[in-house]
Amino acid sequence: MVDGVIAAAEDLRKAVLHIRGSAADYEIDPNRIVLGGFSAGAVTSWNVAHGMGVPVSGVFLLSGSDAGFDAVKTVTTSSKRPPILMFMGQYDLPGALTSVPDLLAHYKKVGVEHEFAWVPGFGHFYPAGSASLGGDAISMSVEERIALFLERVLDNSQ
Repeated sequence: MVDGVIAAAEDLRKAVLHIRGSAADYEIDPNRIVLGGFSAGAVTSWNVAHGMGVPVSGVFLLSGSDAGFDAVKTVTTSSKRPPILMFMGQYDLPGALTSVPDLLAHYKKVGVEHEFAWVPGFGHFYPAGSASLGGDAISMSVEERIALFLERVLDNSQ
């Protein structure tokens, strides 16, 4: 299983590096790329942005965490990692529910810009329109919180 997790990250890393290297052909700004995904896609996005350190403007995880790379070894005070937005369902998978608090504590310790939000009443699956509750004491839909995160990290990348 670990080989599959790393293989997915290597594929996404190659794709991001290709897009960055061909930005003029695609007529995009290579400094305005954000990765995100749900579950295994979230893990893959985390592995590329934070585990491998591929330069992106931000990363968001829907019911995902660090798996594949050791966050303590790859995310340090000297490593430049992009801002991260993380969501978890209130009744999400047990492995994620136990690993996310440790990851958040590590981010706080090493100074990675991070935001976390709960999706109350849901397990691993939840609609984009579901309410999310963040540390900011504001309730907003998952999609609204992602949109605000994207606006913020992409505005900062210009």
